Amino acid sequence: MKRQATKKPSARDWDAEIAENTRLFYEADRLDDLAYQIIGRGACDKQVWARYSQAKSRADGKRREALAQWLSIRRAMQRCGTALRPWG
Repeated sequence: MKRQATKKPSARDWDAEIAENTRLFYEADRLDDLAYQIIGRGACDKQVWARYSQAKSRADGKRREALAQWLSIRRAMQRCGTALRPWG
């Protein structure tokens, strides 16, 4: 099935994509908080640092995913001539 190149996404489509992207950033923040909780509990031996490193790696991966998705959304909006709304 071929995508229609002339179909312009509606504002609702953009809102849904941005909402999903926001969810990814919140998930990255949540994973980051969990990683820091691992080392915030007191004594830090090699096992604790290994668990922290794994958790932090998952958080960083989710943040990279969210950022890549946001940049893709932004490029698509610019190609379609859709203005980005100011934050606030």
